[in-house]
Amino acid sequence: MAEISTNFISWVCMEYIFVADKINTVIFQFLCVPVLILKVLGLILNFKIHSSVNYQSLVTCSP
Repeated sequence: MAEISTNFISWVCMEYIFVADKINTVIFQFLCVPVLILKVLGLILNFKIHSSVNYQSLVTCSP
């Protein structure tokens, strides 16, 4: 009887870990996607800002 209960408990724990892992993965993906999009947008905007600033400084500072 004790064996069955420990097996059951370990099975429940395994299931719980599996489910928690799945939920964490889903949450992580939901959080990651906007962060990645923001990072990409930031990089693009950063690049545009830098290139326009560099262009401006080249235009204004060129002798």
